[in-house]
Amino acid sequence: MFKTEPHLHVSQVSRCARLSASEMVAKYAAAGYDTLFVTDHLCPKFIDSLGDIPWDMKVTIFMSGYYYAKEAGRQAGVTVLLGAEVSLKGEPNHYLIYGFDREFLLNNPDICYISPAELSRRCRQAGIFIVQAHPFRDGRNYPTPDLVDAVETVNTNPRHNDGDADAKAMAESNGLPVTGGSDAHREEDVAGGGVMTEDKILTVKDYIDAVLQGRARPIGEEL
Repeated sequence: MFKTEPHLHVSQVSRCARLSASEMVAKYAAAGYDTLFVTDHLCPKFIDSLGDIPWDMKVTIFMSGYYYAKEAGRQAGVTVLLGAEVSLKGEPNHYLIYGFDREFLLNNPDICYISPAELSRRCRQAGIFIVQAHPFRDGRNYPTPDLVDAVETVNTNPRHNDGDADAKAMAESNGLPVTGGSDAHREEDVAGGGVMTEDKILTVKDYIDAVLQGRARPIGEEL
């Protein structure tokens, strides 16, 4: 079985993270993970913190964490892929997206200032896979099963009550595939979760297919 981490953050971009891209990759490599997705926070707070610079420069800064990790992964023999955790202004939910590229971000400078329904519409129109992250975290989020392609039903971040059982029930009642993640920001978060697959995840499509086909088993689901 192969281990994949679909949900982690690096300090070069996500200011709530305490491990750099190289540190994160090294720790996951030591823990036996084969594939990592860098899903830094793409949110109004991050965008606004960059000040009055052109949007293309903000996109470059956002993607820098992924590129740092990708180079570290090349040296460590770990596959590193691109994702993002999108938060929307005035909305409590977080959405993990996979399968986008720089061009998509450049064409959507308002991505964090639209509604969940509009985010879903744009992602689906562009063939981007959208997952609701920790839909019952700390009682603040609310489920939007009609807007997503899958649900994160196991989130092992130790600083939150993620209501994983409720997330799993929501996924099952709506016929949605499930996935899991460590939501890693700090050393104590690393390798807490993710997914297991029989085949190694080498591309974003590999991951999407594994989730849709029920071949990605959330790590820690038994807890």
